Amino acid sequence: MEVQLAVREISAPVSVCSSGYSLFWLKRGECAVQTPKGCFEAGCGDAFLLQPDGLYTISPKTEARLYRVDFHREAFLRACLPALKGCPLLVSFFVHNSVRSDMAFLHFHGVSPEIGALLCTMNREFEEKGAYYQTILLCSLINLLLQLSRNCRIDTTTNEPPAGQLLQRLMEYLVSHADSVTLGGMAEAFHYHPNTITAVLKKGTGKNFSQLVQQTRMSNAAQLLRYSRLPAEEIAARCGYGNISYFYTRFHQYFGMTPGKYAERSREREREEMRKLS
Repeated sequence: MEVQLAVREISAPVSVCSSGYSLFWLKRGECAVQTPKGCFEAGCGDAFLLQPDGLYTISPKTEARLYRVDFHREAFLRACLPALKGCPLLVSFFVHNSVRSDMAFLHFHGVSPEIGALLCTMNREFEEKGAYYQTILLCSLINLLLQLSRNCRIDTTTNEPPAGQLLQRLMEYLVSHADSVTLGGMAEAFHYHPNTITAVLKKGTGKNFSQLVQQTRMSNAAQLLRYSRLPAEEIAARCGYGNISYFYTRFHQYFGMTPGKYAERSREREREEMRKLS
């Protein structure tokens, strides 16, 4: 399936309000980026990844040139989520998929020259539109995201206090271990008392541990229903539900419909979005 990738070189200022994801790399200059969760400053060589459906404003502090990569939400997740599963941070960003979450954006500091060169190559590929250019861009984007996550220091909020840093780490752990996570296991992994883990999660999200586990498992189940053709029994097992009947009950309570109906409606919405793009 074509993911509808676009790679352009632009200048600031720019406003972003898109139904897809946007990735920016600051080739030259400095800028301030206003997001739904606050403002941060980006310098030459920085990159930032933005969630869909939020209003972002990029304002130059000095003359600024950027590369902008836009990619379709539904098709990208269907094609690429399995390739990103080894990186909990990226999985958390794409699975939560909300400008209201703590993952409204990712800010990557200190991007290496090799990553900048990859973006330049992607821009040239997009402009020339040779054979299979969308497939080439998609493979390059996966490589780019994994390189960014591996090689760069990352911020998700501005002036984040230590408790916020712990919350981010806890949520990343919960997402990557959602099928088997326990409060005791998380406390042992982070060397904190379970009461401390509970308090940090509650203060940072407004939800207790059990609610967050259910939310994450349901989000994972929804993603698998939308972007895979796995049978419900395997999806239930991957999300930590050994009993398929219990999985159906919890899913219906959470989404107000059966897993099969959810998958059907999601595919109908995706077909409609793809028709609008064609």
